[in-house]
Amino acid sequence: MEIVQQPAPEKKERRKINLRGSFVRRRKVLILTGMFVLLIVTGYLNFALNSNSTPVGGGGGTGQTMNSFAMLRQTRDTNRQIQKLALESIIASNNVTEAERSQATETKLALINTMEFETAAEGLIKGQGHQDAVVQKNNDNVNVLVRTQGNLTPNEVTQIQLIVDSVLGRTMNIENITVRPVN
Repeated sequence: MEIVQQPAPEKKERRKINLRGSFVRRRKVLILTGMFVLLIVTGYLNFALNSNSTPVGGGGGTGQTMNSFAMLRQTRDTNRQIQKLALESIIASNNVTEAERSQATETKLALINTMEFETAAEGLIKGQGHQDAVVQKNNDNVNVLVRTQGNLTPNEVTQIQLIVDSVLGRTMNIENITVRPVN
């Protein structure tokens, strides 16, 4: 009797699953999705603040207007915090290049400067005697909503524009600062 060696059964080739790579991709997708949502919210707020129709809040009763100011401020601050967290995760990640990390750091610093500017400008406008104000800076434009009892005089509008410009260090063109009264 002759012993014949049988061929070994073929092993199925298993693909190695790189969990770390899929986690990194998933995290990047989540960050990009978050940034996309922020872009949409910012676009909506920019449209609402720049439209020629009645400003957000409808100018109805003071309760509705106050809630609109608080809502706008809260939405803006929440969006900025989300942006800041996304940038911090990019900075802390080991899977980004030094150039990406540097760009994320610069963007985070610019975001923090914008947040400080908006807070300082709102405080100075309120200090001028206005009931409330919301300031939002988008690139080279600044939108200011001011809650007042009546309309703003051209002199008051100019004063508010000069306050905003002085907080920015006189680096912005006055025509890029839009002031809208809300009753």
